[in-house]
Amino acid sequence: NADQDCAGVCFGDSSLDDCGVCAGDGWSCVETSVDVSYSSDVAIAGFQFTVSGPTLLSASGGDAEDAGFTVSTGNGTVLGFSFSGASISAGAGVLTTVVVQGDPSGLSLGDGVLTDINAVTLDASLDIDGFVYCSADADADGTCDGLDECVGAYDDCGVCNGGNADDLGCGCGEAAPSGCDNACGSTLEDDDCGVCDGGNADQDCAGVCFGDSSLDDCGVCDGGNADDLGCGCGEAAPSGCDDTCGSTLADDDCGVCGGDGSTCVASVSLGAFDSSGTLEVLYDFGSASSGFQFDVTGLALTGGSGGAAGDAGFTVSTGGETVLGFSFSGSTIPAGSGVLTVLSFSDVTGGTTELSLGFDSALLDASGVPFSNQSAGGSVAHGDPDCSGDYYGDLVVDDCGVCDGGNADHDG
Repeated sequence: NADQDCAGVCFGDSSLDDCGVCAGDGWSCVETSVDVSYSSDVAIAGFQFTVSGPTLLSASGGDAEDAGFTVSTGNGTVLGFSFSGASISAGAGVLTTVVVQGDPSGLSLGDGVLTDINAVTLDASLDIDGFVYCSADADADGTCDGLDECVGAYDDCGVCNGGNADDLGCGCGEAAPSGCDNACGSTLEDDDCGVCDGGNADQDCAGVCFGDSSLDDCGVCDGGNADDLGCGCGEAAPSGCDDTCGSTLADDDCGVCGGDGSTCVASVSLGAFDSSGTLEVLYDFGSASSGFQFDVTGLALTGGSGGAAGDAGFTVSTGGETVLGFSFSGSTIPAGSGVLTVLSFSDVTGGTTELSLGFDSALLDASGVPFSNQSAGGSVAHGDPDCSGDYYGDLVVDDCGVCDGGNADHDG
């Protein structure tokens, strides 16, 4: 009979489920714990309800067990009470936990009974989640009266239905208004002129209430500011090249009041040299410059670009040994220091390159006037030229005395 299924049918398809039941659904041996909750604004002294669907096995735990209730089950009914008269306090939580056997999806609770400490049956509702009871909500605040700390409304002093009786006008529990200004916490009094907290401000400088005498700016009653010469009471009159109170400033060598003598100082010097054809000219200007002209020897100059002159939009041109820079638009190079321009050259023509302010050369300030203290300097030594006369060249005389001959004239 190996070809019989569990129902005894030859070649049938019935089989045992996980619970060992032939053609079962696998739930008959499964136990499931389900919490039954409660929400009540009065203390609970007892409860009873039925469990339908899966088979009820037991009930335990929850606040019922914490309160010392005896919870029993039988014939699908759960009963809970206390032999000692204990009760579950008003509130919400898990009433008890039932254990059922079978498919829990069909579980339902019914025939609920909830009693208070006077053995009165409460008009509670019961659904799959548990019991809900609210004795009343007289103030319609959403909190059952049994759990509501204030059935009614709190006044501004936090007193339930207090009607703000604790506020005499200056805040809860505070004293009533006081003082000549009838203000909260005030201790103010009338001054000698009868003004509340006036501080005798209505007395003039001669002590007459509502009089017309007054202090001048130097604090002298009716003084007419005779003690102020323009720099404050009792102070000396304005002084210095800036005609300012307390000033000791004098014009500097540049004619600038209080200056440090730097605004009329300007200098140019040589910077980085590159034998491939560039030479930096550096500057240090005490104030803005509108143009420059200087001489650079020992190079076949071809032009200038970049640097602060380029940033200012200057046109930099060269002719012979002369370098000229200015702006067609009238812009200036701000005071400061750095690279003025980068000169380009096609050849080194002398053993030394020198920077100088030659005839008609000048460094001009923003108004086009030469700086009163201007200077130029710096030199670059190029060393000796090679045998062809080229500075920085690498040609040499061969053993036969021929420049770059490569000993071609040598007989071996």
